[in-house]
Amino acid sequence: MPLPPRVATVVLVTGDGALCGALPPFEVEAPWWHDAVPVVRGVRQRHGIEVTLLRMVDADRRGGGG
Repeated sequence: MPLPPRVATVVLVTGDGALCGALPPFEVEAPWWHDAVPVVRGVRQRHGIEVTLLRMVDADRRGGGG
């Protein structure tokens, strides 16, 4: 049974923690919720910005993959 697509929503904050907003959700090529590299790569490719992923706020693990 194929895994459902993984969708990431990236919330942006400044270095001192001030909320800037969120990027539009996008599908990530790796189905594993704990794999951060494809999320950072997706932001770089879609928006041309560099980000550092600090933490995941929420993950739906019903689809498997980790």
